Amino acid sequence: MLGALGTLAGCDDADISGIERRSFLKANDLAKLPDVGGLLVEIHGAPWPEAMPDQVASTLRMPDGAGQAVRFRAIAPGQWVIGKGDRLVLHFNPTGAPDHIADCRAKEEFQTKPPAKMGFTVSATYCKGPDWQIHAYLKAKAVGQEDWFGYTMVMRKLLGRLFPEK
Repeated sequence: MLGALGTLAGCDDADISGIERRSFLKANDLAKLPDVGGLLVEIHGAPWPEAMPDQVASTLRMPDGAGQAVRFRAIAPGQWVIGKGDRLVLHFNPTGAPDHIADCRAKEEFQTKPPAKMGFTVSATYCKGPDWQIHAYLKAKAVGQEDWFGYTMVMRKLLGRLFPEK
């Protein structure tokens, strides 16, 4: 229990910056997207070495009261199809500056920095086909390796900023 409380406190140790939007998609709008088994999540890199893409996507959660019916499903980079390409691109530990235009046009996995023992960074971009719609950058400083609860909490905070409730 104390470990969980420590992780919750660490949730405040996450900086979200660079929020840009072309779309004002709200959390509940995500549930109206064509049902393809959940919102597609294209994953580049990982928050820590043993993190598998399916688990990285399936542990994502929207904030309470917002788009709770939304499920997330991992796809490989470049697997999206024009016309059905609504997806969230998560680029963990990028080697350069966040590039939301490149994130939406990726055909193969980006090079990423090796994960750190504590914390991770992620460039998050919501794409409609090859075009970016919403972008933000997260620095999660207090999430340790294999801390799925801490990961879920900081990513939930990020998703709340990308897709506000109202």
